[in-house]
Amino acid sequence: MIFFAILSIGGAYGQENSLLFQLADTLNEEFSELDGMHSRMRFYVHENNPVNFFVFDLIDTTNNSENDRGFIEFKDPGIYHFSPTRYRYSYSHIAILHNGKLKIFSYLNCDENGETVEKVLTYIERYLSLEKEALDRIRRYRSYGHYVLRDPMEKSSGILCPN
Repeated sequence: MIFFAILSIGGAYGQENSLLFQLADTLNEEFSELDGMHSRMRFYVHENNPVNFFVFDLIDTTNNSENDRGFIEFKDPGIYHFSPTRYRYSYSHIAILHNGKLKIFSYLNCDENGETVEKVLTYIERYLSLEKEALDRIRRYRSYGHYVLRDPMEKSSGILCPN
């Protein structure tokens, strides 16, 4: 399954909250088919904070869902790595906010299901101009996030997509 979307930004919650809700909705849609996952772990937003997932700004690494401010600030243009926090289900996604539209690349580097980081970089090169350091962070997107293990052995066994 490949999920690729361009969404318009708006809504009653304001841009930041609206974007966070859209990322949570994306994960809920994608994971509803996985192994009963939807019933065990739902992705949602509580007081402007993502629950059961994280969001990490790949342009400004101090801007993430676990920073000192306690919330992420979405900037346009912006590039964000988001994923469930539970390692076993930690399929990575990249969201690109550009000109008020959100484009999502899902299941990064999962052989059968996903998009590639090269596809993300091609899109960025076409529409945005970024410094080399930001492009390098995008290549290493997996380094920017927060994952938890439900079971200490979970990392070495049972991961659905080691991206």
